[in-house]
Amino acid sequence: MIKQKSKPTLDDLIFEVKTLRSAVIGIIGHDPEGKYRPEFVKKILKEASEPREGEFVSAPDFLEKLEKHK
Repeated sequence: MIKQKSKPTLDDLIFEVKTLRSAVIGIIGHDPEGKYRPEFVKKILKEASEPREGEFVSAPDFLEKLEKHK
């Protein structure tokens, strides 16, 4: 008999996102030789915590904002 799971709670989803974030950083936080690069992880976490500058609604809008950051 298969036990049905209940719907995930917000706490469950938060836990999963944190786990996935940790896994991704663990994978891309290594250089080709497999050494941990803490400066990269610090940079990514800092940028992820900063407020977003805005949203784009179309491809031309995205390209215009991208050009401003060159």
